[in-house]
Order: sequence, then structure tokens, then C-alpha cells
Amino acid sequence: DYPDNYCDDYNACTNEHCSPEKGCVYECVKCESNSECVIDSCDENSGCVTEDVVCDDGSECTKDSCDDKEGCIYEAIVCNDDDECTINTCDNEKGCVFTEKICFSDN
Repeated sequence: DYPDNYCDDYNACTNEHCSPEKGCVYECVKCESNSECVIDSCDENSGCVTEDVVCDDGSECTKDSCDDKEGCIYEAIVCNDDDECTINTCDNEKGCVFTEKICFSDN
């Protein structure tokens, strides 16, 4: 019989055991968080690690978020200042823009 740590490769990304038929057997650790909002990986020293997905489409006209099942979501923002004398638009770099309308009086 061999001690429990006989096959230890000191790699946190493997599960190891000793098989009487095969000797040392190394199986990869599966790092799965089951979230579309994280990147799963394995570090030899610390084991499973996760890194947050960055959901940024670079547009000031969307609200960027992440859903665990769907991943990144880019929802269009509504630019409305409730002023009938402005034109409401969105600029990808500036965000909401409210341009004054030229209003003519009926008088």
C-alpha cells in the first residue's frame, strides 16, 4: 500500500488517486460556476478561480448588465427629458442629448 499522498502532483487542478491496475491516475478538476457572467479557470496553486465577465459595448446609449443564464445584456436607454421644446436623441459617446427645437409662435 502507498500513502494517500503518493500520487500527489501538487497541482490544485487535478484530482489524483492510485489505481492498483494503472498506478497514479490524474483527472482534471472541472471548474464550472454555471454562470454566463464569469469566466471559469483553474490555477495550479489555488484551484478553481472565477473572473467576472465585463459587459461593456462601449455605447453610452445602453445599460450594460449580465444575466447568469443569458450572459451580457445591452438594453437601450430611453432619452426623454419630458420637454416638448427639445429633440431627444442618444449619442454613443455622449449619451442622452436634448437639442432645443426652434419653436415659432402662432402670434
